[in-house]
Amino acid sequence: MVTMGGSATEGDGVEDRLHDAWPYLVYDEARPPTSVLVNAALDDATVRRATTNQLSFVRETKPDVVAVWLGVDDARARTPVATFQRDLTLLIRAAKFSAATRVLVADLPTPIGGPDADAYNTAIRQAAAAANAELVELANIPVTLVPSQGLADQPDAKSQRAIADAFERVLGGS
Repeated sequence: MVTMGGSATEGDGVEDRLHDAWPYLVYDEARPPTSVLVNAALDDATVRRATTNQLSFVRETKPDVVAVWLGVDDARARTPVATFQRDLTLLIRAAKFSAATRVLVADLPTPIGGPDADAYNTAIRQAAAAANAELVELANIPVTLVPSQGLADQPDAKSQRAIADAFERVLGGS
């Protein structure tokens, strides 16, 4: 499994990212013991930057599952929504082309996406549908943001748990 995303996917904002960040929770709880996790997340991960700096991990490792949570940094950078949607669709298709049998794409919880969350979430849903990815709905989950050193506020451990639960529901098919 490869995870792609920004600071929250890295685990910034929680004290023990290996035990409290959503990618590690999903890996520990919903993946087979023989699977491997590559958390390719980076700070300031716009879709364009993720395509340049994170997609290579998908191409190199050829995972069965790719979990994508992007959009927050695009909203902060004010990437035009149409550009974001086009680039996200291309990124999802590239992940699928690289052998991933499942690509999970999450939308944005409203507190994280800010005032443009609805527009970006519509773009995320449309990109996921166009590229035949599985949508992980985070838009309505409760998220509490906490200060993170040198970064925008990040989801706390309880919020990371809720995010992990949403990914696990999709992975489990329920």
